[in-house]
Amino acid sequence: MTTKKEPFELCLHFTRDSGGDRTYVDVPKEALKYQRHFPGGTVSVAELPWNSPKIINGLAELRKDPPSEDVLAELGDELWAFLRGCGASSSLEEAWRNEQPIRITLLSAAAELYALPWELLRINAGPTLAQLEDCTIRYTWTSESSKTAVDDDGPSPEGGRILFAWSHGEDDEVPWKSHLREIENACAKIAADEKTRLLFFDPQKDVLPHASYKALKDKLLRATEKDENGETRPYRIVHLLCHGAELEGSKGLGLLLTSDDVTTSENLDNTSLDKKKQSPDKLMTLFPRGASAPRLVVLCACLGSDAGRPDSRIGSVALATHRAGIESVIASRFLLSKGGSITLCRKLYTSLLCGPSSIVAALSAARAELSDSTDHAALQLFQNTTGWDTRPVIFRPYRGLLTFGLEHQRYFFGRDAEIQNTVNALDTLIKGCPDEHGHTRPRFLIVA
Repeated sequence: MTTKKEPFELCLHFTRDSGGDRTYVDVPKEALKYQRHFPGGTVSVAELPWNSPKIINGLAELRKDPPSEDVLAELGDELWAFLRGCGASSSLEEAWRNEQPIRITLLSAAAELYALPWELLRINAGPTLAQLEDCTIRYTWTSESSKTAVDDDGPSPEGGRILFAWSHGEDDEVPWKSHLREIENACAKIAADEKTRLLFFDPQKDVLPHASYKALKDKLLRATEKDENGETRPYRIVHLLCHGAELEGSKGLGLLLTSDDVTTSENLDNTSLDKKKQSPDKLMTLFPRGASAPRLVVLCACLGSDAGRPDSRIGSVALATHRAGIESVIASRFLLSKGGSITLCRKLYTSLLCGPSSIVAALSAARAELSDSTDHAALQLFQNTTGWDTRPVIFRPYRGLLTFGLEHQRYFFGRDAEIQNTVNALDTLIKGCPDEHGHTRPRFLIVA
């Protein structure tokens, strides 16, 4: 049996070498210098050539369908050169050659660095980070304002709920039926009594069609109020399916949702309802804060983590949601295909709920399933946690004095041979052993 190798963890903590503590800077005409901060307090400095045609053309190429692989490869080489300049390339390459799992945290308050698709970084002209079998890169904003309040409220309660909200585009349907089916299928694989007790997903209560900003905000707020039993069941996962949209008069991108003025439409396939583009600034106020905040927001929208331009003053929707205090955000940096969004939905929730797996493991499973398309490199994770085993829905594998049922066997694994030997021995005792006359005698058996 092969021993699983220890993950290689790399923290890329960057600040600008000049420009003070400003969050945003104008698109530079020359290279910008950045300081990389090491855990021991030492600092290295490297230049990132924002005026390089490879970076300029690469960022523009991300909006095309499909993008040129050659252009994106040149962008990935520029990112590798930057890592080499700040002293991070050799250890990363060594971990790749040793076939170690790789965990990278990009930690910064320089907004322009989040405009770069670090998943496309090519390791010494070899594979990209997104192509590696077990590699995760997460983006973490360093400001205190983005700190989640989840850990300050004690242990999370068992269970959780999923909210599925969707909105069509302008004369363009979103695949809401497929997404709904995949979420239902994942929940259906959990034993019925456990699913009821933990309240994962009720299609009658936890689906918001033709979602507007106001309707979505109200839905999230009502879930934080106490029910007739004096309990609250806030949404732990919010799955939002819609289109990305370029904002008028700005350099940024937002989401296209149904207008707040639209009343509920019974026609779920109606794409002619009035729409409104919602900016990242507005969406920062969408979610509850503190213990009632969702643990995971999944933005199934094209360009959900695209800021528009590196000097965008409002950033991307994913970054804004992350900075609002949401613990984990999954979004797409490129155009996300409809088929890719469905695959993401299926693999993500099957892994999260049926494994159960961490967000990192679930996202890796989805990325592997999408390996034949550009969607695999588009997925990005924004996360504000210290460890890598974050789980938005809490399961209780150790039940204390409570009864164990068949539905709990998925929490226990390993020692299959020993378990089978024990079962065989117990079966022999239960059946009894024949005496000299060929009759079996009952046994008094206690299993503790």
